[in-house]
Amino acid sequence: MQELVHTAWASASTYRGSNMRNGANQKMTDVKSFALLEPTADAFRNYYTAAAYDSPTNMLVDKADLLSLTVPEMTVLIGGMRSLGANAGSTNHSV
Repeated sequence: MQELVHTAWASASTYRGSNMRNGANQKMTDVKSFALLEPTADAFRNYYTAAAYDSPTNMLVDKADLLSLTVPEMTVLIGGMRSLGANAGSTNHSV
């Protein structure tokens, strides 16, 4: 189940409601050239690095806005992902 959640999140996190962009096919993507675009924070998975450009709270709100989520939708998404164990590094924080 956890692998399914990670796969679904990897697909869903590439969608931006603001510009209707969907994820690209992996076969069409030069993975090495996109290494600089790896996230420095993902509050939905409780992931945050020192290289992040803002506080975890502000980045959570920014990501939710990019996904066009309402406050109840964001709450359910975070609670659901954390209860399913989809935290970065499989940590038990915030569960």
